[in-house]
Amino acid sequence: MNDQNLTSEDRLLKAIESHGEQGKIIRQPGGDPKDRIVTGMKRWGTALKNIKHAKLKWPAFALSLRIANNTLIILAALFTIFFIFDFVKDKMSFNDRFASISRTSPDEAEEPFRKPVPGVDLPASIRAARGRNIFMRGPQPSVVKGKKDRTEISALRLTGVLWSKNPQVMIEDTESNKTYFLSAGEKVSRWEVKRIYRDKVILANPDGEWELR
Repeated sequence: MNDQNLTSEDRLLKAIESHGEQGKIIRQPGGDPKDRIVTGMKRWGTALKNIKHAKLKWPAFALSLRIANNTLIILAALFTIFFIFDFVKDKMSFNDRFASISRTSPDEAEEPFRKPVPGVDLPASIRAARGRNIFMRGPQPSVVKGKKDRTEISALRLTGVLWSKNPQVMIEDTESNKTYFLSAGEKVSRWEVKRIYRDKVILANPDGEWELR
């Protein structure tokens, strides 16, 4: 159809269709008035649809891949800054603690260990610990007290120990050439068997105690 035969209304509809990139011209059928009305309504509907779709295709409101990448980069930078700040904070705290420890003198650090325990004789406890045989069970021998009769005790010799629930000891009297098999509480000459250990025996008389090995 020649554009010169179109009315102004038809030219407006044709321009709107061209703007919507339809590329299709609805040809007006023969001269039937009903056909012209139907064709005009179709053109107006197509034109409104093109305008609606044209507004929705604006790229400014679409979430593109570039925006997503930029968002991820920003988040990664924020996390990196947070971890660096946390690391620096912990390092500064550690340096402060180390500085406070280095400022402490050795005397101040050892001061709690130098304070004596109330009611405990520390030197005596150390001496007792050094003199104790850690490999021997049973009570430890007491310190020998009183006068020691070396003349009489030198004639006695420890021959052996029978260790059991009720241990016994063999003592030889070299002057009388006799051997005695004794338990705790029994006597040889004027000496009483006070305590028996695995490797020695404690003898006692009114003058004191003596250790026989």
